[in-house]
Amino acid sequence: MTTLGVTPEQPYFTVGSSHKVYVMYDMPHLVKNIRNNLLRYDFVLDSSETVSFDHILELFRLDGSMLRLAPKLTKQHVDPQVFKRMNVRLAAQVLSHSLGTAIHSFSFRT
Repeated sequence: MTTLGVTPEQPYFTVGSSHKVYVMYDMPHLVKNIRNNLLRYDFVLDSSETVSFDHILELFRLDGSMLRLAPKLTKQHVDPQVFKRMNVRLAAQVLSHSLGTAIHSFSFRT
């Protein structure tokens, strides 16, 4: 965006003399990129908290009881193949509030 002169203070560029074109993030790609980076790397939030895809894998492994906390979590979510990594729906479900709540619930169980 630097070639267009877009900055956080001026999130647009001008076409002609009066038409402003605003630049926005592509949210579906951001969600997929966050999930794909989480598959490869741990995120360190501060000195004491780390977010890891291993937490989601552990939830998938443990959530096989009668009362499932994450009933929609499937193998496609935890082990996405090449073309499934492009699926926004799967990425959004992995990063959803309900999955975070399920992980939080399991952290109190163990």
